Amino acid sequence: MQYYLDDKDKKCYLAEDIPELKNKLSKARKDYKKYGDEGIDNSYAKNVRRLNKLIKLLGHRLNIEDYSQGTVLVNGKYIVSLSSNNWRILGKQTWYSHKHDMNHFVCNYILKEDFQQPPTPEQELEYFQSKLREVFRTRPEWLVTEIEKITAERLQG
Repeated sequence: MQYYLDDKDKKCYLAEDIPELKNKLSKARKDYKKYGDEGIDNSYAKNVRRLNKLIKLLGHRLNIEDYSQGTVLVNGKYIVSLSSNNWRILGKQTWYSHKHDMNHFVCNYILKEDFQQPPTPEQELEYFQSKLREVFRTRPEWLVTEIEKITAERLQG
């Protein structure tokens, strides 16, 4: 069995590592499908969970370093378990649980910002349309020139 995060030389993870980690995740998922039913303490399922969580943390552009097997140090202060929903502060011994939603965990505990739900597609469309209306109302010179070019090309073609 291969532990997919056991890179001896790799101590710090960057957002640029996400494609490589996604490849490792797909290999781990294949191994889990092939050998997955090993009982309660399933190492193949743990690998998939660890890689998923690491990729989600990296998606928030956090500073992530290896801490010990199965845990990472986030922003030099928080020790986060990759296989469970537990975390603690560096130097403290009390472990806390967090929700499965990584956005909620990162915003509320790591970045200490108010958690905001991402906008729905309808809200994004409404925002984009309002900004587009605003641009059309102001009639900037560059936009008028571009529209004139496009209409002239269509009339000629």
